[in-house]
Amino acid sequence: MDRGQPAYPVERMVLDAMEPFGDEAHILYINGEYRGDGPIGRLMHDFNCSDPSQMHFPLMRQATRYYKETPEGVRQMCTIFEEIKREGYGQGMEKGMQQGMQQGMEKGMQQGRDEQAQAVYERLLALNMPEAQARAVAFG
Repeated sequence: MDRGQPAYPVERMVLDAMEPFGDEAHILYINGEYRGDGPIGRLMHDFNCSDPSQMHFPLMRQATRYYKETPEGVRQMCTIFEEIKREGYGQGMEKGMQQGMQQGMEKGMQQGRDEQAQAVYERLLALNMPEAQARAVAFG
């Protein structure tokens, strides 16, 4: 939102009446770029900090050290990343297959239309229709 605030509360509205929607849902957007002196600024700093020794929050510092600097933590993190990668690969494959099937169907349908038009054209020529007229009828 480019206002430099740490957080932006948002409420849903019925626009034509300019009234709150009343579903009791509340949205809070946190500015990930914010680096103020308050808790949100320090938390955003920690989220973007790669060196645990520079982190403000002890729990975040401790967890980051564990996952980055201990053999067991590194192993766990690698396992998590491998799972995420496999899941992403599977999703990508599924999406790719869906897109491929759609493209294949579209190409097949177009090929069928082209073959049908060619067959009509050849049939019209066989019935002694002038070539230009047969082409216009068959291919549009």
